[in-house]
Amino acid sequence: MDQTPPAEDLPPAVVTFITTEHFALSTSRAAGLSEAGSRVSFFLVSVSSGLVALAFIGQASQLGAAFYVFGLTVLPTLAFLGITTFERILRNGMEDIRYARQINQIRQFYLMPRRWRAGTCVRRCPMTRSRWCPTWTSTPSMRPGTGSSAPPAGSAW
Repeated sequence: MDQTPPAEDLPPAVVTFITTEHFALSTSRAAGLSEAGSRVSFFLVSVSSGLVALAFIGQASQLGAAFYVFGLTVLPTLAFLGITTFERILRNGMEDIRYARQINQIRQFYLMPRRWRAGTCVRRCPMTRSRWCPTWTSTPSMRPGTGSSAPPAGSAW
């Protein structure tokens, strides 16, 4: 017979801690997505500005030595910026997956506190079982078959 107390009997300190941790993880995910968007915008503005400036220099110098010097200065800089932007966005994606897993553990605690305390609850994010993990999102409106935060019927969420 299961001797664990029902979810209503959880100590308030545990509920407060779990709620605060969920909020902190959600905030970290939002900050990471915001940073990624800002980095991509900065990179695209830099590339377009660099190419326009290169076109102006090419037209003004009639593709002379100034054009080549400017091109050999701007293009490697843009390549470096693109590589560092890609690397940071890749890291942001990995952090986002880690945060999603931790949020899922908290969600499982909310939904199944008895199984969680008994140690029988699956502690890994269901997304890791799929080869499509990087393309999934936790935005409720993006989940297949539902517009709410509840998982779709018959799914492994």
